[in-house]
Amino acid sequence: MLFALVQPFSLLGMVAAFLLGVVVRAVGQHLLARWLTGSTRGQVYGLRGLARWLLDPFGCIAAVLGGTGWGHAAPVPPLVFATRSAVLRRLAVYLAGPVLPILVGEAVLGIYSALYPASLGLALYRPSDVLHGIPGVPAEQVLLSLGVGLLSFGIFAILPLPPCDGWGLLWLAWRRPGERARRARYWLEERNLGVAILLLLMLPLGITGSIGYIPLDALGTPLVRLW
Repeated sequence: MLFALVQPFSLLGMVAAFLLGVVVRAVGQHLLARWLTGSTRGQVYGLRGLARWLLDPFGCIAAVLGGTGWGHAAPVPPLVFATRSAVLRRLAVYLAGPVLPILVGEAVLGIYSALYPASLGLALYRPSDVLHGIPGVPAEQVLLSLGVGLLSFGIFAILPLPPCDGWGLLWLAWRRPGERARRARYWLEERNLGVAILLLLMLPLGITGSIGYIPLDALGTPLVRLW
């Protein structure tokens, strides 16, 4: 979001996209986990408890640095018995993390396309361009930044590093992890190496943005072009 400071309405859309993405992902995963696995995070008391339940502080830092980040880890308990049904339930919860924000983002971009049919924004801009802040009419800036921000949030959740949902999907796909895999998991999760790598991916590198923009553009540009 640092890049968008010169475009306050675009910045407003990105802030709204991050917060909405966090809420949509967390609520969707929580309800799905409760329905499929019986897992809950317990009761949430007050605004502080709600913030802790939704937000990951390092994900917020990444959003400030690069325009998007991540929320709290998915509410999935450890996989004690790797039965097919248990794996499929957790698979559904992890998939909901990126899928729900992407669907909401596409809906917002559909509204944008209907309200501004003459706009070339969806044909010209990549996600990284929007995350840098785009000029234009204030309402158009907010709506386009909101839609692309939600897409970016969902795509970022696919990355195979903890606490992103892509890491959970990768670990589920790892049928028989050996000692090296368990050691890597320890460092990535318990020692927060995964968080450090994610923050480095979103670290601004001059005017070109961050390394994390590469997967965002590769996966997000076709989604933006759908409209």
